[in-house]
Amino acid sequence: MAKGFDEKEVMNVVDAMEVDVDPMAGTAEDQYDMTRIGKKQELLRNFQYLSVLAFTTVIISTWETVLYTVSYGLINGGLAGLVWMFVIAAVGMGPVVLSLAEMASMAPTSGGQYHWVSEFAPPSVQKFLSFLTGWLATLAWQTGIASGSYLTASQIQSLMLLNDLSYVFERWHGTLLIIAIATVAICLNVFFSKQLPQIEIFMLILHFVGFFAIVIALWVTASRTPAKVVFTEFRNNGGWPDLGLSVLIGLTGPFNSMIASDCAVHMDRLRGLSFF
Repeated sequence: MAKGFDEKEVMNVVDAMEVDVDPMAGTAEDQYDMTRIGKKQELLRNFQYLSVLAFTTVIISTWETVLYTVSYGLINGGLAGLVWMFVIAAVGMGPVVLSLAEMASMAPTSGGQYHWVSEFAPPSVQKFLSFLTGWLATLAWQTGIASGSYLTASQIQSLMLLNDLSYVFERWHGTLLIIAIATVAICLNVFFSKQLPQIEIFMLILHFVGFFAIVIALWVTASRTPAKVVFTEFRNNGGWPDLGLSVLIGLTGPFNSMIASDCAVHMDRLRGLSFF
């Protein structure tokens, strides 16, 4: 997947193309790739491997998402359904991620899928499919910030209710929280773009610290369930016609924890993109 260019060879090619290597715009390989695919670098490449790893981890937010979506699997499939659907979802998403990685190594641009469709689709349908893919991706990111803000607001209200039984769960409270969370996210991206790599690394630390804090607390305080129940007993508590359909409905939770694996692709400001 990764091309593994020799730095000197790349510099020779860049020199031959009369491309000025700007240290702030990435490595020689980055500029070689941009020249090769006919693109001009527009943004400062201030993300590196650790910060983009943090960005991807925080966007996917595996265990944080599970806190909210685990109920889907517990109702539709039970403990066994939840466990095995996670395995199936991971196996199913594996080839998808590998395919995205292969295309990203060939055309590392922030456009991602819509650019790849325009390059690899049959010429007769390139424009239409690229247009359709681009709008689907745009709508996905727009709904992503809305759904992420909604989930965060719901968790905040749940924590408030858990710690204060007198709290009245009003809908307009949730609406204001959603607006506030979305506003903070937008302001961070607009006014603190240069500090985003450091912010992402800090959030990555919180991600891991929070994971162990919750897992250890549950491990110590939660009651034990026999392994046979966890791995073999499927349940249909959602009222679906049969158990198989109920288990498949429960896939919603595991897949929610694995979407957005392509988010690093859309980071045009990643320095050393050719490494990936």
